[in-house]
Amino acid sequence: MTAKISAQITDIVKVDYSNRFVRAEFDKPTRWNNSFYTRIIRGARPTRPFYDPNGYIFSDVHNVDAMKNGGRYNEQNDDLSQQFKATVTPIKNWNIIGEFNVRTTNNWTHWDEQITYAHYANNPEATYVSLTSQVSQNQVYEQSYRSTFMSPNIYSSYNFSDGLPSPIFTNGTAYKDPKGVLWFGNTKGLIYLHPARLKDVRRHPYKIVLTDVLVNGSPIDSLTRKDYAQTGELSFAHNQNNVTFRFVNLSYTDPATMVYEYKMEGNDEEWHLLNGNNEVSYYDLPPGNYTFLVRIPGDESSTVSVSVNIALMYSLWFWLFIVTCVAFAGVIVYHYRKEKSYLPKISISLEEQTNILGEEKLHEEKYKTNRLTDEECNLLHQKVRTYMEEKRPFVNPDLKIADLAKAVDTSSYSLSFLFNQFLNQSYYDFVNEYRIAEFKKMANDARYAKYTLTALAELCGFSSRASFFRTFKKSTGITPNEYIRTIGAFNQ
Repeated sequence: MTAKISAQITDIVKVDYSNRFVRAEFDKPTRWNNSFYTRIIRGARPTRPFYDPNGYIFSDVHNVDAMKNGGRYNEQNDDLSQQFKATVTPIKNWNIIGEFNVRTTNNWTHWDEQITYAHYANNPEATYVSLTSQVSQNQVYEQSYRSTFMSPNIYSSYNFSDGLPSPIFTNGTAYKDPKGVLWFGNTKGLIYLHPARLKDVRRHPYKIVLTDVLVNGSPIDSLTRKDYAQTGELSFAHNQNNVTFRFVNLSYTDPATMVYEYKMEGNDEEWHLLNGNNEVSYYDLPPGNYTFLVRIPGDESSTVSVSVNIALMYSLWFWLFIVTCVAFAGVIVYHYRKEKSYLPKISISLEEQTNILGEEKLHEEKYKTNRLTDEECNLLHQKVRTYMEEKRPFVNPDLKIADLAKAVDTSSYSLSFLFNQFLNQSYYDFVNEYRIAEFKKMANDARYAKYTLTALAELCGFSSRASFFRTFKKSTGITPNEYIRTIGAFNQ
C-alpha cells in the first residue's frame, strides 16, 4: 500500500510526503522441517496412526498426523517506509532539497509443539518419550522485535552556470583526499570541490546581449536599427508580424549548455524555458504592443527587453468610422423591431373587440326567438358557475362560448342571452372575472413568488400581457403592479 501527498507552501517552498507499507505473513505446521522429510525417507516403520491413552500422537508412526495437529508456526513482518521531503527553489531550476527517510520493521513470531511419543514397532502398546529425537514437553515460543532506520539528507542541484562542464559523471570515481577536497570523474574531465568553500559557490549571472532581429525571415534594415537605438522600440507594418529574436550570453561557455527564460508580454502568460538554443520566433502576431523579455532563469537583474509594435491594417479613424456606422445601424434595427412587435398587440386587441361585437350582434338577432325565463336563467347561471369552479376551463386562452355551451349542455344563444340580458355583461367579461380571481389567488401564494406577471397571466388563461393589464385595470381600477404592491406578496 502506498500513499503520496504534495503541497506547494509558497512560491519557492514545496513539501512532499510518501509512504509504502508491506505486510508479509507466513504460516506452517511446526513439524514441517528437515527432520520430517528424513523420517519419511527412512520410513521402514508402520504408517498407521497410534495414540497413547492420553490422546497424544506417536511420533514414529504418524508423521502426517503430527503435521496436522502437532502445532503451528506463524510469522508476520510489517515494513513501513516513509519519506519527508522539502524542496526550496530560490531561483528557477536551482533546487535545495532536504530529505528525511524513516524505515520501521516490526516482526512477530509464534510457534507451539505438543509432546510426541515413540513406540516399539513390535509392541505398539509400549510407548516412551525419546529425549533425543522427540518433543518431551509441550512448548510455546513467541518473539517480537522492532527495528528503525533513519536517514536525513540535504543536497542541492548545480548546473553549467556553476562551473560544471557536463551533467554526466563517471560511476565509482568519487574520492576525498586527506585535505577534505572532493574529486569527481566527469565526462568532460576531472573536477573538484572543497566543502569548506561550498557557500562561496554562487550563480553569477552574465550579461545577455541582443544580437539580431529578423522580420519575415530577413534582418531588420539600418533605418529600423537606428530608430530602435533612439527609442528602444521596434515598429513594423501589419504584414511584418513574423519576428525572430537572436541573443547571446557572454559567459563564454558552450552555447549548447546555456539555459534561458523568455516571455512576450501581450502574447505569453508565463515564462518559457529555452535549453541549448539562443533564438526565439513568433509567427502571425496580431496588431498591438508587445515587450520581448529574456533572462537567466530566475534572475531578474539579467533581463533584457525589447518593445515591439505591430501596426493596424487601417488607421484608427477608419475603425472609428466603422464602429459609428455599426452603432447607427443597430439603433435603426432596434427601433424597427420595437415598432414591429407593437403592431401585433394592437391587432390582437382589435380582433378581440371585433369578436365580442360580432357575437353580441349575432346573438341579439336571436334573442327575439330564444328568450329564457328568470327561473331558467338562474338554473343555467348556477350550472355554468359550478362548471367554471370545478373544471376551471377559463385557463384555456382559446375558450369559446360554443365550447362552454357544449360543456353545460345548452346552446350558444342561450348562454349569450344569459350573459347579455340576465347578467348584463359580455361572455368575455364573465370568463375574465374567473381569470382575475385566479391571478389574485396565485399572487397570494408563496409558491408563485418567483413568477413574472406575464407568466402568471398565461397560467390564468389570458392570451397576451396587454389583454391581461387592460382587463385587470377595467375590473379592479388598479394595475396588476399596484395590486402586487398592496398585498406585498412579491416584488416585480
